[in-house]
Amino acid sequence: MRFAELPSWLRRPFVLAMGAIFAWLVFFEGPAEAMRLNQSWGWPRWSGSLGRLLGGAFILLGVTAFVYSSGLFARIGKGTPVPAEPPKRLVSSGLFRYSRNPIYVAYAAVLVGEFLWFGHAALLGYIALYFLAVQAVILWWEEPVLRRRFGEDYAAYTQRVRRWL
Repeated sequence: MRFAELPSWLRRPFVLAMGAIFAWLVFFEGPAEAMRLNQSWGWPRWSGSLGRLLGGAFILLGVTAFVYSSGLFARIGKGTPVPAEPPKRLVSSGLFRYSRNPIYVAYAAVLVGEFLWFGHAALLGYIALYFLAVQAVILWWEEPVLRRRFGEDYAAYTQRVRRWL
């Protein structure tokens, strides 16, 4: 069954479940596996109260930016960050004035926060893999889809706002 064929009462729970699964994999399972590898490979680990303080701040900042930007997708774009229910209107206000991808930047902030909090060197490799994967998705899938969906509005937006920061 395709998403569009789901009854309307089931669409929102489906989107929330997909978002929760994605978050679990990216922010818990992926980093946990990186930390297991870090331990088994005998790579260094840094630990300290300053790292935890900064890490907590990055995580809080990232979660806040994600919630705020997702709210803009819902209120202005009439959609969600989940590809099954994308925004119907181009969102270019709020954090989207400074970055075309504030949600991905927020995710990166959370991952950097996890590195600072836990201090496992392998988390840096995980962050690099995250960035490469997101960059590929944006260049080869997301931006072409947005160009088709929003046309000249998106083209003008890309001229005004950088991809990342």
